[in-house]
Amino acid sequence: MTPTPSIRTELILQAAAEASAPGEDADFNVLVSPSEGIPPTGTVTLSSEGGSGCTASLSNGQGHCAMRFDSPGEWAVTATYPLTAQWLGSTATITHLVNYPTQITLSLTPDSPTAGQAVRVDVVVSVIGGGPAPTGDVSVTYGSEGCEDITLVEGRGSCSLTFRSTGTVTLEALYVPTDVIGNTTEEIFRISRTTLDLTVRAAAAPPPPEPTQDTSGVGGTGCMVPDGQGGFYCQVPCSDPATYFQTCP
Repeated sequence: MTPTPSIRTELILQAAAEASAPGEDADFNVLVSPSEGIPPTGTVTLSSEGGSGCTASLSNGQGHCAMRFDSPGEWAVTATYPLTAQWLGSTATITHLVNYPTQITLSLTPDSPTAGQAVRVDVVVSVIGGGPAPTGDVSVTYGSEGCEDITLVEGRGSCSLTFRSTGTVTLEALYVPTDVIGNTTEEIFRISRTTLDLTVRAAAAPPPPEPTQDTSGVGGTGCMVPDGQGGFYCQVPCSDPATYFQTCP
């Protein structure tokens, strides 16, 4: 006569990571605890409509296995411990997020800005390892200044910034995935952040004014002209004001 199992079990299912990427292995851990006695033996089967499924062999009531998801989304994963001669079966279900990991690349034109100068900031958001072009918005800020809501087109966007003072500046970029009507799409793309450190230089001093020529020949401003003996003399009016840039009374 086959004995009737009488020991209840509790099954706990956990994903090793908060999210995984399409086409990559996602690891899951299982724990089967008995209501009494020794830890259960056997296997736990994991299944999902979006994943390949896997089987975890138990050791001391614990096990793990990996399955692969081909498409992004929030997928239900169910673990099943079957009825055995000694233990009652149990199940557990969790939701696992599968989305594309993203990265942000920032570039400036010009790449060495000066204070008060308008700078073009180009943003590229791409999928790490390859994938579709991300959609959504990027903000690029430094302190309380910056560009908000740069809308991506084919993963690219840009804005214009003007740095008001000199010194070291850290640009912070944040990508938030959304669809065309503003709904979040984290079930497809992951949020990402990056920073870029740069130095804002002082603007170059304007060139000195060219000496003026006194057409009357009396008074006015002259220019320093070499005297041929290593020295200079003041010539009024200047014979060629564009040649000499030092002025004299």
